[in-house]
Amino acid sequence: MNNQITNTSSPFTLALLRRGVKLRSTGFEVRRAVRAVVNQADRFLLVHSTVNGDYKFPGGGVQPGERHRDTLSREMHEETGYRLHSVNALLGVTTEIDLPLSGVMQPFRMVSFYYSCDINPERGIPEPDIYEEELGFQPQWVTLNTALRNNRRLLRSSAAGQIFWLARETAVLQRCLSLFYGESVS
Repeated sequence: MNNQITNTSSPFTLALLRRGVKLRSTGFEVRRAVRAVVNQADRFLLVHSTVNGDYKFPGGGVQPGERHRDTLSREMHEETGYRLHSVNALLGVTTEIDLPLSGVMQPFRMVSFYYSCDINPERGIPEPDIYEEELGFQPQWVTLNTALRNNRRLLRSSAAGQIFWLARETAVLQRCLSLFYGESVS
């Protein structure tokens, strides 16, 4: 497995702010999530939406009382069919804040922890949630550059506002280029 990280500095920290009408309304004031960054032979295990066309790292929300490793294991199997083998390092943390235009909704904050992980080689059958099925989530092994080019193209389209995680995942793909290959972030 080629999961060497060339940049050994501190984990990245990204903050993203959204303000507008189309915001997430989940009933949570703060939602915590974990995301798996799995690299094998310079291809990364990402989840591709056949509906929206975007790529994202597998992962999801941490349930009350659940450890990050347990969430990563559950979400990895649900979204990709692979079983988690190990959690190697915290690569970074993103914080997204949704600020509503009116005072009716509470601000929403999503904190996502990105971990370098290894998986077991055999793949089972994914067990996606209903919304993941509706979005046509499919696990795919792709290069960071392929996923980044794709997501950047989507960010420039009118669909960008409908994909809440698109800006976050695109920013993390850029950071991963630097962490894994030493390429500058543009």
